[in-house]
Amino acid sequence: MQTRISVTPGGISLLGFPLKVILRDAFGVWNDRIIEVPGWVSSSRFDIEAKVATEDVPRFKRLKPTEIMAMFLPVLQDRFGLSFHHETRELTVYRLVISKGGLKMKEADPNNTYPNGFGTPDASSGAGIMRMMPDEFVGQAVPIAGLAQSLSLIIDRTVVDKTGLTGRYDFDLKWEPDEAAGLFLRGPDGEGPPPGAEPASQGTGPSIFTALQEQLGLKLTVKKEPVDLIVIDHMEQPTAN
Repeated sequence: MQTRISVTPGGISLLGFPLKVILRDAFGVWNDRIIEVPGWVSSSRFDIEAKVATEDVPRFKRLKPTEIMAMFLPVLQDRFGLSFHHETRELTVYRLVISKGGLKMKEADPNNTYPNGFGTPDASSGAGIMRMMPDEFVGQAVPIAGLAQSLSLIIDRTVVDKTGLTGRYDFDLKWEPDEAAGLFLRGPDGEGPPPGAEPASQGTGPSIFTALQEQLGLKLTVKKEPVDLIVIDHMEQPTAN
């Protein structure tokens, strides 16, 4: 099924979008931070057309993508009867640390303007830019916090930066993707890799866990920490508009 998101000057359009993704992005947290979600949310997809009032268009144009997605929270409350509360519970998270062999990434040259970008005519250029593909992740003068956030996206689990690194780095991370899951890694429960387990590669290349250690000198370790979780109290399938 085709999935598309488009932002216009006066609104946003989602086509065939998984409701689970909308819920995650509306809260601005990863899926493991949202619990007691009804089963039908994971399999449901929706087309949503949202428009802002004419007088709000100038302010809407200045919003960041995360701020735009946060605007879907009241839509979910209105159309899906969403109600929720926060609880602090222990959650298994991944901690990004420097591996025993030492850091292998190169700290970025602050004078580098990256004139060639990522080597393709349509690619953006400049410091602080990341490019993610199904089997490769390239960064130009990226802070470790940005790398940790992108790793959260790839493994669909919360990744906490515990490296203590404050610089910006250039890197080119390559791994063997899980062809059955696409970009994101999945475990037997469909919610991500089992805590503490390293998903097996589907081919001869390294998993992303192995690639991190071998190519960047970083490691993902598992630890339980108290985390603010969003507990879903109620959601219902909406009626036709």
